[in-house]
Amino acid sequence: MDTRQPHHKHYVNRVLSAIILTFAIVPQASAQLAGTPAASNQAQSSFEVASITPIDPSHQDKLQSLSSFGTPYFTAENFSLADLIKLAYDIDEQYLISHNKEIDSIRFDVKAKTAGDVPLTYDLLRPLLQKLLADRLHLIAHFEDKEVSGYALTVTPKGPTLKSAEKDSPKRYTFADSIQLQDVSMAFFTRILSRIVQRPVEDQTSIPGSYDFIVKYAPEGSTDSQFPDIFTSLKEQLGLQLTSKKVTVKVLVIDHVDNQPTEN
Repeated sequence: MDTRQPHHKHYVNRVLSAIILTFAIVPQASAQLAGTPAASNQAQSSFEVASITPIDPSHQDKLQSLSSFGTPYFTAENFSLADLIKLAYDIDEQYLISHNKEIDSIRFDVKAKTAGDVPLTYDLLRPLLQKLLADRLHLIAHFEDKEVSGYALTVTPKGPTLKSAEKDSPKRYTFADSIQLQDVSMAFFTRILSRIVQRPVEDQTSIPGSYDFIVKYAPEGSTDSQFPDIFTSLKEQLGLQLTSKKVTVKVLVIDHVDNQPTEN
């Protein structure tokens, strides 16, 4: 995933979304609880070698990159502390709560390698990165439930118009003005919608199975799109609708994290 982009916020959000799209990750309540190791099937695993190097504030305009999966090596260049935590715990920005005012501004270069040259997947990376952040930055966090404004995804009175998944070549894409997903569940589709509308979306369709989704819509704030907004597009193209409601979500609360790592 070695693509580079000078605009930090935009780029990192795209990178994290791409990871989730690629691996169809489901949110899990596996943060490090106060005073305990990070909860995970591989909580005791660690990188064979790893370094976290703070970036001088005068050099934080440098380009950013995130390594590809499938090799024993992990690198994240010019990532904020908040972005490393989001990557480690598979959460979006809206679900991260911290009173550390520098969590979004302080940046690091991270380089690491697995023991035994085991190729990394995102599922393997998460507990390793959690432990690295706990060891070097003394990260302690916990998940808790919080009621927030969100949406319920339901079927319109006319009924859904969904295309059954074609299993031969599953692929997943999202673009600025369209969603293109192949062979995914309603739960996965709902998660992608939550990223677009920037609020939690709860699947209340009760529709089982996998589908191919194509939705073309006007991004928020767009003035020159030939398509309506995401809410209207869902109704017209899929027979689905988003209705405002209060939903309960799990947020990751940062109890403690250092701004500077211990010696590598």
